[in-house]
Amino acid sequence: MPTGALTKRMIDLLSAPASGRAFYWDSRCPVALRITASGTKSFVVQYRSRLGGNERRHTLGRYGVLTVDEARNRAKTLLGEVADHLTNDAPRSTPSAAARGLTRYIRDAESSWGTARRTICR
Repeated sequence: MPTGALTKRMIDLLSAPASGRAFYWDSRCPVALRITASGTKSFVVQYRSRLGGNERRHTLGRYGVLTVDEARNRAKTLLGEVADHLTNDAPRSTPSAAARGLTRYIRDAESSWGTARRTICR
């Protein structure tokens, strides 16, 4: 993971990796530039979650939409919120397709269980 002060000139000169992702960390702030194999450049910040101590990586925005200074300011704001416990580090609340299917199955099965239970208990 190369480090150094991220500048517009440096970012413009960076090329996409052959595969996967490459991260270039800023030496002035805990923000990184992520470059994907497709050439997409975006700013990310990495921190440790207060729930479980897992490392989390948060995308701040794409390069071009955000400048380096704006990304640094957003990173500082986000890290301040994490330190003040204002950020929700809980797992994502959007259920997966599998979870929705399982919920539907259980709901349908419960209706038949209720009938069987009443029959058995009489």
